[in-house]
Amino acid sequence: MMRAMEHRGLSGATQDSARKVLSQALRRAAQEELVFRNVTQLADAPKVVYGESGP
Repeated sequence: MMRAMEHRGLSGATQDSARKVLSQALRRAAQEELVFRNVTQLADAPKVVYGESGP
């Protein structure tokens, strides 16, 4: 997902926001036992550089 967003030229801030939304949604789903675990917690978040300009 992160590579696809980077390939599309999305900013680091946009990528970070998308990852946070996904993580929150999966955390809620795990709390409600809709998924076994929140896989976003298994991987380290990529380093995001804010203020970078788009293509």
